[in-house]
Amino acid sequence: MISMAKRIDDPIPPERYRHDELVSEETMDAHGRRSLAKRVVTQTPLDRYYRRGQITQRQWQAGNELWTDWYNGGLEPSLVMDLDRVRVDQSTGNRASHRRAEHRERFHKALKAVGPIASNEVVQVVCQQIPAGSRMSMEILRRGLDVLAEWYGY
Repeated sequence: MISMAKRIDDPIPPERYRHDELVSEETMDAHGRRSLAKRVVTQTPLDRYYRRGQITQRQWQAGNELWTDWYNGGLEPSLVMDLDRVRVDQSTGNRASHRRAEHRERFHKALKAVGPIASNEVVQVVCQQIPAGSRMSMEILRRGLDVLAEWYGY
């Protein structure tokens, strides 16, 4: 865990240190030079549960895989949706739509595998990023993530 003391040249606001856990990592920039960077490792409830040891790495990976399908499937709520927009450029809209449909289908199949009892907790924590409220919800989440891990092949 990074110290709460803020260096003068540190671009990260002090609030970030109070609310999230950051780790220092060595990275490569575009010119091949090494530099030290900080990465937030507790940004979502799923990340926090993993860092605290409340879920296993396998469960965490399965949750991230489900979130990826949810996000890439376009299932995240949006404020504006224009279904009548006409495409006039030479973009790859159809390919993107096909990939989006594949992710949606995979997301729905994964939730079907989890079942009706645990799917609510899984979607709430993984996709909507709302923390599990009780011990019972946490246990249901763990069981749902175990099923997801099996389904995704972890």
